[in-house]
Amino acid sequence: MNRALRLFLLFLCLFCMTSCKSKKTEKTKESVKVDLYDKYDEKKNYSLNLYCDNNSMISHLNAAVERFNKTHPNVKVSVNYLKNTSFVESVINSNSSKEIIDIYVMSTENLEKAYMGGVVTEVTGEFFTKENFSSNALEACTYKNKLYAYPYAFDTCVMVCNKNISDKVPKTYSEMEDISSNIEIGEGVVLDQIFFWDLNDIYADYSFIGSDVSVCGKSGADRKSISFKNEKSKAGLETMKEVVRFFNIKRDTVKDKTSAEVFLDGKILYSLVRSSQLDEIESKKGENFKYSVELIPSVETGGSASSLADTYCVCVNPFSKSVGASCELAKFLSYEDASNIATETEYYSARLVEGAESNIANIYKSYENSTLKIRLMDVADFYLRLDIFFENILDGDDIDTKLDEIEAYLKRLFK
Repeated sequence: MNRALRLFLLFLCLFCMTSCKSKKTEKTKESVKVDLYDKYDEKKNYSLNLYCDNNSMISHLNAAVERFNKTHPNVKVSVNYLKNTSFVESVINSNSSKEIIDIYVMSTENLEKAYMGGVVTEVTGEFFTKENFSSNALEACTYKNKLYAYPYAFDTCVMVCNKNISDKVPKTYSEMEDISSNIEIGEGVVLDQIFFWDLNDIYADYSFIGSDVSVCGKSGADRKSISFKNEKSKAGLETMKEVVRFFNIKRDTVKDKTSAEVFLDGKILYSLVRSSQLDEIESKKGENFKYSVELIPSVETGGSASSLADTYCVCVNPFSKSVGASCELAKFLSYEDASNIATETEYYSARLVEGAESNIANIYKSYENSTLKIRLMDVADFYLRLDIFFENILDGDDIDTKLDEIEAYLKRLFK
């Protein structure tokens, strides 16, 4: 996305935000725990509508429903994809229609909106603990200290290493530069570049400062926790610029290819990619292509990089035709059927499951290190501004000035 288009989108966001705030809105109905929901009865027949705002998950959800029906043959489930920027509003509006959305899968970015709209049900049960689920996933599904969604899947940023070139794994960017200066290339090995990432990917860009800034806290839900400009965040941005210069990383490298495809060319030693791209790497790699998934290097010794992370959840609408049956399905999707998420989608399960994937430990650790995306309302255009912010920094704009601008914006947004 070029700068002109980004600036146009930013203006459009500001216009829409101003227009929306000028209208009177009805007081929202907050969701609460209710102990009088109907209980699931295996002798009764149920018909549920399951909606998802991510088309890449639909095939898996259909397969999961088939497995669910083996133990719950009395529950008929219709799986639907809803491409709608107002997904939560669609769930709310369905409550006054004949086709109520009983259960739905969405990003936890919309959790506060769903809570305020009264379309989430508190999750209970002994399964949803840190022994079974990633603590980041549980946090992402929590609002006002209560679990209001079933943790489902996640996407974050990781580093992949081409083992055909070298087995060495840097813990810091200084170590990576040392490896670059002393690397010995084996016979028949072609090395075009030591390190690469898509400079337009804010998930990866954020890893240079994620451990040292706070935008609503690591959990993405604390309006009072705003701190973007400090000496460490300045150092992180300086390191990012130096890494781009040292390894000669170009923005247009991914013009016609994905980051995964660039890495699969086999001529790059290290690359930052989304965990959702690992499926592409695994499925397209040649028989002799060996790679590993590693933690993103930190800016300083002893630190840990924190990229951005998306978390997906399953929510039960308290206005469902059967909350009991919907909860049965939600638990099945997030807990009992979790081992199929990584094999049938590009995402990894929020539940901690063992699998054939040898890199699974570093994938989950990378997610645990990540910063959750903000799940509060009125986030407005923050991530678009963040995208422009990183582009400006890499284009040579003054770091202090840009940090001042974005911190002032955040304090206005969450005052």
